[in-house]
Amino acid sequence: MNDHVITHKGHTFLVEHERDDQSGPPWTESDGHGIVTDWTRNTDEYDAEPARYWVLTRDRWEARYYDVDATREKATKEGWGLSPDREAELIVTLGRQPEPADIIARAVELDYQYLRDWANDEWYWIGVIVKHRDFRGHTESVWGLQSSDDPYLRETAIELADQVLDALPALVSAEITRLQELAEMLRDE
Repeated sequence: MNDHVITHKGHTFLVEHERDDQSGPPWTESDGHGIVTDWTRNTDEYDAEPARYWVLTRDRWEARYYDVDATREKATKEGWGLSPDREAELIVTLGRQPEPADIIARAVELDYQYLRDWANDEWYWIGVIVKHRDFRGHTESVWGLQSSDDPYLRETAIELADQVLDALPALVSAEITRLQELAEMLRDE
């Protein structure tokens, strides 16, 4: 899908990004997300209450909806909040310090946007796979990462490169042993 090369601690690594089709929707893969309906053909019921049900995605005759009221209740109960940067943006938008209800409303809005982006394939789950350029016998990978989070993907690739380097002495030792055994077999012939 997306291959590139990085240099880390004097070594060169091949980094691959592959789409992860084994991971499910974000609202089932992790906590802290809103209430999403299953696919439904009965869209009239939901479309009649646009303030309560926001369209997450449509696919011809079916749709999925984000239940705003149920999510606000969940967010309040779980104490959803905002990052300092998002809270600063909200202060600027409101022109005042936000009330708890303002913070919950904005957190719900941001969650909806995040889930909607996934549902509309604006981002997807991927795996990051790292291989040493010269010693390809060992690969490290991690799956279920957000495709649009470039800084985190770079950080993950570096961490995986460190893991490959940690395994390198054993890999080189095994290769030396294999070559010694092969040389002995050739001498015996």
